[in-house]
Amino acid sequence: MKSTADLKEEHENIAIFLAVLDIILSRMQSKKQISLNDLQWLFEFNRDFILKCHNEKEDCILFPALDGMSIPVESISLLIAEHELAWSISKIMRGLIQDCIEGRRDAEWDIIELGRSYISFMREHIDKEETIFYPLVNECISRDMDDMLASKLRLFIEDSIGMGRYADLQELLQDFKSFYGA
Repeated sequence: MKSTADLKEEHENIAIFLAVLDIILSRMQSKKQISLNDLQWLFEFNRDFILKCHNEKEDCILFPALDGMSIPVESISLLIAEHELAWSISKIMRGLIQDCIEGRRDAEWDIIELGRSYISFMREHIDKEETIFYPLVNECISRDMDDMLASKLRLFIEDSIGMGRYADLQELLQDFKSFYGA
């Protein structure tokens, strides 16, 4: 189905984000020099692409469209709660990164620990969506509803961050992937 396929494509970019983050955290842990600006940009990508765009597409478009269908409400509630947790973790990470930029080097260990937890959390969340939730969605929605959802999901990008920002984020992420060998 087109709507879940589009969301899965975004998961591929999220996986790249997580791989680059993992490399940077490993370098930090082994006391190698890292660019705090790169780390700061990664969490701008996280905020704009993952949280504002991808997660909110699900929260504002996909989940409400499933109301009254045979998908358990608890499943949707769990995914929404996980999206809220991702917002909270991201906000803390951005604060810790800013602390490091301002010279508080003791924040590095907190970044490493929270970053590793975030990587694990996000990978589990994506796996849950791709192996359990999206297949349920695909079984429940009609082709017409799928077409409508796919269209609304694409339009949401323009309303949330804009197509230019969306494309720029993906392009910069590919540059990071190449630079860090992710």
